[in-house]
Amino acid sequence: MAKDKNKRKKGSVIVLVLVFSSVFLIALSGLFGYILKQYSNSKRLADKEQALHIAESGIEYYKWYLAHELEGKSEYEQEQYWINEESIGIAEPYIGIFYDHQASAIGSY
Repeated sequence: MAKDKNKRKKGSVIVLVLVFSSVFLIALSGLFGYILKQYSNSKRLADKEQALHIAESGIEYYKWYLAHELEGKSEYEQEQYWINEESIGIAEPYIGIFYDHQASAIGSY
């Protein structure tokens, strides 16, 4: 009969260990899920902010473009202005490409 009690105690310890470890794993997986969700949200917000800055720089560039005495000139004259302007050096005034630190394109306006 004494051996029977020892077997029951050993079995109950295993059940307690399994219950507590499963509760711990469920809580830990919930915490990891929360952390991953926060990371993806912050990445999404950073990408949204970057896109906003690129678009805003396109607006600023266009305002600068309009301020360069191109009023009254034909399309051909404006194109010749951009092609012949050596200090600017670009033929298409409406395309600007943004690069990251590794020199890969991340956006354009």
